[in-house]
Amino acid sequence: SNRASWNAFISMNGKQKAKRFSTSVHGDFEARAMAIQWRLDREEECYRQDRIKGVHFDKSKKLWVGLYKGKRRGFSVSKYGDSEAKRLAIHWRFDREEFIRKGRIKGVYFDKRVNRWVGLCKG
Repeated sequence: SNRASWNAFISMNGKQKAKRFSTSVHGDFEARAMAIQWRLDREEECYRQDRIKGVHFDKSKKLWVGLYKGKRRGFSVSKYGDSEAKRLAIHWRFDREEFIRKGRIKGVYFDKRVNRWVGLCKG
């Protein structure tokens, strides 16, 4: 029997964190939901930290700016308020860092043989 799982990954303070959610234990839908929630909870921890890689405040333009691989996006404090502009910049940065093109989550691929999304597991 093939044991598939949903895996959540995040890099925090220069360290990789990961957690595996087995579909044989939780079922496919619940394992996926648990992996997504785990990731969101870890992102929330990062939001509470002052220094976040790829995010800074541009004092002259009064923007929170997200940077990733030469791309940047600014979020205006006058439009969104300080905390929401910062949250949007952080979220934009995380989206660029952790999600690969075509909407697939990094470390997850669709296995046509078993007709389901599968998380890559190292180790």
